[in-house]
Amino acid sequence: MADEQKQKILIAVDGSEQSLNAVRYVACIMDPISTIAVLFNVENEMPQWVKEMGDDSYNRMKTASIKQWSLSRKKVIKGFFDEAHAILVNAGFPEDNIRPVIRAKQVSIAADILDESKEGYSAVVMGRRGISKLKDLLFDSFAQNLIGKIKDIPLIIVGGKEFSRSIMIAYDPAVWSKRNVNCVGSLLKSSSCNFHICHAVASKEIERERIERSMEEARNLLHRFGKPDTCISSKVIPIERGAAIDIVEAALDHNCDTIVVGRRGLLSFYEEQIVGRFTEKILKKATQMAVWILA
Repeated sequence: MADEQKQKILIAVDGSEQSLNAVRYVACIMDPISTIAVLFNVENEMPQWVKEMGDDSYNRMKTASIKQWSLSRKKVIKGFFDEAHAILVNAGFPEDNIRPVIRAKQVSIAADILDESKEGYSAVVMGRRGISKLKDLLFDSFAQNLIGKIKDIPLIIVGGKEFSRSIMIAYDPAVWSKRNVNCVGSLLKSSSCNFHICHAVASKEIERERIERSMEEARNLLHRFGKPDTCISSKVIPIERGAAIDIVEAALDHNCDTIVVGRRGLLSFYEEQIVGRFTEKILKKATQMAVWILA
């Protein structure tokens, strides 16, 4: 299969266990023959001010320490790439479909990932946490920055370590939900997955016919990608404790470890401003799941 016929997945990695989980997720859920897995690492080069430090004994000691740290990071990344490569090969990925890329930081890690994502990728995948506690503290703002700027392809944020192939699609008749179903169907058309379509409403009695029609439409969208009825289920659930919480719990009930949402989700604009964005709530609740976000 020529590269032009394959989907290209950007896996943002930093050598951490969480970014290795992102590799495991791609290995589990994506078809290895039709998927190119790009392991993308943004490297912090040695700052210019370090290179220009004086030659006195104190500065030599500081420079040596920084150089040693830089060398140790290179060893960590090399070991990481070796382990990631083994995971993907064991999942059936051909050697030519595994492509490690180390890029010197140009602007910032988030900005560099964003720039790379525009180079013909079908999705961006990243772990929930980084290699340092500082990165953990900055995760929310870092992820939010990417959520707001990555367009037309899903940003997949991975929590947990073990994955099934059961996908929960948070569905609403709005246009973004149809795009979500099309996106999932396209990316996973060659993968053996089970799809659970979930529509959360304030009351089961509200516009039942319209809801049933929209759910059938979602099923038909998956049928177009060759997915049979036997691997598709759908359910309307009443909102009891909040749409995000109820959808995550519905996913757990169906043994799903992937949730697909749009950026705004099922909340009105007013509710978004008062009680927070639906997507952010999903991310906070689904800590051991993979969350697909399509803006």
